[in-house]
Amino acid sequence: MDRRIQNILAYIDNNFTHDLSLSTLSSIACLSAFHLSRLFSSIVGQSITEYIQIKRIDYAKELLTTTELSVTSISSEVGFNTLSNFNKTFKHIVGNSPIAYKQINSIKQEEESKTQVVQINKMQHNYPISSFVRRIIEMNLKEVVLDDMHVAYCTQKGSYLDTGRLWKRLMEWTANRGLLPPEHQYFGISYDEPEVPDDQKTSDVCVVIPRDYPEYDSLVEYKIVKGGLFLKYEYYDTNERFGLVYKDVVTDYLPTSNYGLDIERNFLEFLMNDPFTDPEHKIRIDLGAVLDKI
Repeated sequence: MDRRIQNILAYIDNNFTHDLSLSTLSSIACLSAFHLSRLFSSIVGQSITEYIQIKRIDYAKELLTTTELSVTSISSEVGFNTLSNFNKTFKHIVGNSPIAYKQINSIKQEEESKTQVVQINKMQHNYPISSFVRRIIEMNLKEVVLDDMHVAYCTQKGSYLDTGRLWKRLMEWTANRGLLPPEHQYFGISYDEPEVPDDQKTSDVCVVIPRDYPEYDSLVEYKIVKGGLFLKYEYYDTNERFGLVYKDVVTDYLPTSNYGLDIERNFLEFLMNDPFTDPEHKIRIDLGAVLDKI
């Protein structure tokens, strides 16, 4: 490349946010304005004005997506004398107004961030469990046969770690109707994979009720939960540790085990005690999934 054009490019790259007159650039290149314009266009493929505008708009795009500066401030920061000229030039080069560009990229960044979280979760969930943890899980697994269950239930969308209010709703409903343990079994149902965003996860909390129980109350819903051969993991520990064990059993172990899980069924969590009256204040939960066939 011509050394004089190299000098001009370097000067523009370092000073494009300032006023750059053709006469100033001509004196740096030691060429007339006419000859500089022709030589620059033939070598760079753009006019000097186009090159400077693109540099300014590229910088403006960066500021729009990485700062909270107003469009007016960015216009001045990148070297435009008027906001109207900045808006007109930006739309000509980019295809959108500066405000629209910022909004579009904000949505794109949010979607990319969610995608990255899902990918990270998948990597974490696919990480193989140790042989020691695998043996502990297998020692605590048992097969039992579940009958079909007529249940009243409450449902919500949200994190599986935030079902306390859901359980409270169900407990208040059952307490007023005498549907109390141990005569009546309580259990939760998790429907979604761990990588599903929390606001899209669905949870049910259920109580088994008699077959002839009247279904008239609008505070709950009713359904039949199909039974079958249930592979259960018996958990007895603190509530805080349950999330870790759930991941080990449900996410890491069962999908890669030799058990034939019914892929259209969901994971069940049977509450086997009242942690508030337990001598060690621990929870006892039978956690597991229904197998394909008996």
